Amino acid sequence: MIRIIVFSTLLFYIGPVIRFRKHVLFYYFYIVFIASPILYLIRHVLSEWTLLDFPIITLVILFSYPYLKLKTKLILALPVIISIMHLVESSILSLISIEVIFLYFILDLVSLIYKELKTRHQLFIFQLLLVVEFILDGVKVFIYYEDIQLFLKLFFMFTTANILIAVLFTIAGPNFVFKKKSLKIQSVRVEERNFHLTIRELEILHLISIGMTSREIAEKLFISQRTVKNHRAHIKMKLNCKTRSEMTKIYNDKNSAIA
Repeated sequence: MIRIIVFSTLLFYIGPVIRFRKHVLFYYFYIVFIASPILYLIRHVLSEWTLLDFPIITLVILFSYPYLKLKTKLILALPVIISIMHLVESSILSLISIEVIFLYFILDLVSLIYKELKTRHQLFIFQLLLVVEFILDGVKVFIYYEDIQLFLKLFFMFTTANILIAVLFTIAGPNFVFKKKSLKIQSVRVEERNFHLTIRELEILHLISIGMTSREIAEKLFISQRTVKNHRAHIKMKLNCKTRSEMTKIYNDKNSAIA
């Protein structure tokens, strides 16, 4: 019976991986919704939980999370690595260092959400879901270290919560966003006056015009660099231009004319 639950549960976890296959979060979702659940479920079936499980998985999640610089990741990872090397003496260090990582994730996402709301008046649903997921992970880790028997009793409740989050990630995808109505109307009007560019192409063209690179645009819009390059190619074709400077000039001239 447990094995049936294990395999049926994994089916729900495939959705976010497929939905975000072209997104910068792809590898993160692969780790969170494929690799980690498999390890958790195997451990649960075999009843062989160890205090090394969460530190190792947390490190893998940390380095698959795309929104932090490598230097920051190394700083956050150091206490976890120390706790793994001195497990018996440092279980408290392991708990604290893992919780700090999840807290850092939450604060980083809250900062991104605030910037999106302030500058572009929009809210990506997957960012909110990530915050909820990190909070849940933090609770799981705390209970795991404080009372592993309670953790085992709550295991299927945590699994159910993870399934629900995975389903919501699958439904929302990377592009489901709430925007103010006034902003939507303004975007459509600008689109009609700008060579029939899509709203996404207008966003990218604006970011190009202020000097942002493809990598910076990808990070800001939460899409892959390949997707940015594809949009750039479409913009060049629609604007009948070949260089970045030409795109920028046409965009600025058009906006000046509208103003």
